[in-house]
Amino acid sequence: MIRKVVQKVVQKGYLSCKMEEEIRQMFEAGCNLEDIDALIDLQYAVMSGQVKRESISAKNRWLAS
Repeated sequence: MIRKVVQKVVQKGYLSCKMEEEIRQMFEAGCNLEDIDALIDLQYAVMSGQVKRESISAKNRWLAS
């Protein structure tokens, strides 16, 4: 299940705080090796710049306004 979400994130090239939280909740609910591999792929995509990650500070600025 995490794999499908990660594929969508990589295709969009953007990881929102909301999507990151959904992935975290799925992970905490239980995952398998395929999910772990997907998370590693996502980490590499973020590190390489292929996926941009929404900053928490940007989200906090939005909530404050």
